[in-house]
Amino acid sequence: MQPDSGHDLGQSLERLARRRRLYTVVMLGLLLTALLGTSIYPYMMADGPATSPAPGSPTPDPFRELEQVVRTHPRDVEALTELGNRYYDAERYADAEGAYRKVLAVTPGNPAVTTDLGTALFYQKKTLEAIAAWRSVLETHPRQAQARVNLGLAYHSLGQTPKAIREWELARETATDDAIRKTAEQFLAQVRPAAATSSAQPG
Repeated sequence: MQPDSGHDLGQSLERLARRRRLYTVVMLGLLLTALLGTSIYPYMMADGPATSPAPGSPTPDPFRELEQVVRTHPRDVEALTELGNRYYDAERYADAEGAYRKVLAVTPGNPAVTTDLGTALFYQKKTLEAIAAWRSVLETHPRQAQARVNLGLAYHSLGQTPKAIREWELARETATDDAIRKTAEQFLAQVRPAAATSSAQPG
């Protein structure tokens, strides 16, 4: 699974990251739904619904093969990234964090993996660390709209609604992915009226 060249490595990471960015925005959208008490983003998965094994067949272990690969090849970025993704999907966020950190030890500053690391941190209630991860992405990749959407969600969870709105406005302006742009627009449409009502209340 180890890519043969730097070009192939970049392509592999982008392929994995594209799937993660869409899934991440959906999962964080669900979190904001819980925070706001209303539905703002439909549930969907980038890979489609999971399929169940045939009756009587053994349930495959989604981790064993990749864990064996990374034990044998601890710098295999593609395997580590995919393992982190599978841990994330299984809500094993601490394990996902560990896998993503190993990727970043080999490819420091990778924006897609750092964005996913931030999400794994966020779900462990390490909100300030998540914010730091996403801001580090935006320092070098200011048009990484997924990191901005996530950063806005983190600010909103801390009650910093003006900051959240600003990040979603920037995400809407810079997104090259229609799904991410629409997500930012939906978050703005949901949060702005509540923010305006709150600011209009007498102190």
